[in-house]
Amino acid sequence: MVRQLHYPLVYLLLVAGAVALAFGEGVDASVIFGVVLLNTAVGFVQESKAEAALDALRAMVRTHARVVREWTVPSEDLVPGDVVLVGVGDKVPADLRLIRLTNLRVDESALTGESVPVVKDEVTLPEMIPVATGAETELGKIHRLVGAAEELATPLTRKLS
Repeated sequence: MVRQLHYPLVYLLLVAGAVALAFGEGVDASVIFGVVLLNTAVGFVQESKAEAALDALRAMVRTHARVVREWTVPSEDLVPGDVVLVGVGDKVPADLRLIRLTNLRVDESALTGESVPVVKDEVTLPEMIPVATGAETELGKIHRLVGAAEELATPLTRKLS
């Protein structure tokens, strides 16, 4: 919450409020301090909502995978060559090549924005392994972008800059 006070306009308002208070203008000082308090509260709420949205996106990326070498491993521990078992309702933990499937439909809305699941078909490929894991997957790239997201400036702070 204190981060909301680190802007030049806020400093100016705090000084103006202190000056108004020093000259006995209690009403003016109260209004100025009220505006600073309101601005701080609104900024804090907006920042909290943005952080919650980023946390939700980060949580979407964290998955576990059922693999043949062990029963369950975190998706970040997958390595090329792992045979991954994917069932109904599972999140796909890596970019995979499909060995065997039956009526597979995948929700790719996080990647493509499509609102309906995409049908996947069998295609013969020379190697049947995870082709990308961790940060190298498409979701990993999204996770990296989300993790590197900078603090957004409000319209007021952009104008002040």
